[in-house]
Amino acid sequence: MNSNYLCRSAAVPAAVLLVAFTLMAGGREKILHVFDAAPAENPMTMLIEDQQHNLYGTTFYDSSYSAGSVYELSPGSGGEWEYRVLHVFKKAEGCYPDGKLLMDAAGTLYGTTYDGGAHNCGTVYRLKRASDGSWMENTLHDFNQRDGCLSQGGLAMDKQGNLYGGTLKGGSHQSGVAFKVAHTSNDQWRYHLLHEFDQSEANPDTGFIFDAAGNLYGGDQTGIFVLSQKNGRWAERTAYAFQKETDGYAPSGDLFFDSQGNLYGTNGLGGQDNRGTVFELSPDSRGGWTSTVLHSFSRGHDGHYPLGGVIVGPDGDVYGTTSTGGQHGAGTVFRLAPGADGWTETLLHSFAGRRDGGGPMAGVLLGHSGKLYGTAYSGGAHGVGVVFELAP
Repeated sequence: MNSNYLCRSAAVPAAVLLVAFTLMAGGREKILHVFDAAPAENPMTMLIEDQQHNLYGTTFYDSSYSAGSVYELSPGSGGEWEYRVLHVFKKAEGCYPDGKLLMDAAGTLYGTTYDGGAHNCGTVYRLKRASDGSWMENTLHDFNQRDGCLSQGGLAMDKQGNLYGGTLKGGSHQSGVAFKVAHTSNDQWRYHLLHEFDQSEANPDTGFIFDAAGNLYGGDQTGIFVLSQKNGRWAERTAYAFQKETDGYAPSGDLFFDSQGNLYGTNGLGGQDNRGTVFELSPDSRGGWTSTVLHSFSRGHDGHYPLGGVIVGPDGDVYGTTSTGGQHGAGTVFRLAPGADGWTETLLHSFAGRRDGGGPMAGVLLGHSGKLYGTAYSGGAHGVGVVFELAP
């Protein structure tokens, strides 16, 4: 096969390869789609939802080119869902879409690929719906080592429609960058390098998110950083440095701001048993942050290694996934509820690693219906993942 179609083999965390052999009995999980490797497999990002309740996500691989895909699930009559692949990537367009999709008000999708593209450093891409219902892919930027390489987090969008994100590598110090892709006239896009991380700063690992004041937040191995703009220039500083044994460390997935300006996320490691934590950062009167560990994952049937971030529901409950652990060792969906004596964890589902899926790498979406929607990287009838629904 032509090398223009082939991507390099991407490393997959060992956590997702764990398979349990006991089926989950009962539970409230409903499988909306079973991936079968033709042409998409191994969903890895959090789902998003449009106003018509259609769900959108990405797969890390596909059976033809090992480059990944973007798909849509549409609700139909009788509770069935229609699955459609919107785009299968070729190497020249980028490989391994590894960040949550972003949708603008017009229904156009934006995302990043981890690898591939013109310089094998990944891309920023757009998928736009045509009048006949098909989707057209455009590469908005090809990373080239100097300006960044290996983007794995989701994008943020400002009020002008400009895109913001980070890369793990690239830049002058090969420690990653923060970037902006600006929407200019005549539907043109221009790349801007906002910040080059150096050896004293860890690589950005999470998606980026804006606060109400227009500051840009992200996570690295050691904590949460913030990028602030002054006189047209962006400056980076550490917002909060994690304490490994208490807060945990190595944030991953997507960050979440609630309406009071509290910031939530997951640390994949650290905490009381080094199996990860869920954290909340609350702004204090001195301009800093106070950390609260909502849950420290423990040995036994608790979940282990949360990699996808969390969301906060309108009632203040926090929802997320763990990539392993639970009753069968293949991951969990959990809820954390606040109370007078602290936060209480409830395991909404323990994956068995077979037909119900296993090894969820992404967080969950709380849909307009009030139900939770998510993906499992592995498991299902063909072993390459599922899309699921849970009644919380």
